[in-house]
Amino acid sequence: MPRELSSNAMGWAAVRGFLAGYRQPVRIAVAGVAALGFALAVGNAQERRVLIVAPALAKSALKLAVHARNNL
Repeated sequence: MPRELSSNAMGWAAVRGFLAGYRQPVRIAVAGVAALGFALAVGNAQERRVLIVAPALAKSALKLAVHARNNL
């Protein structure tokens, strides 16, 4: 289910906390000026992939989710 979170330390911590307890494969697509910082903060791991997407492709959380599903 696509979600939009604040692009700051609190939003990133929320994602890291969620991922810490999530035991299934996950794909995350991010876009925007803080995408690189987020991708580095969350990081790839076994069964987790983070993709940085061009802002033109990321008009909404749903479009990011579709892009992650199709390209990771």
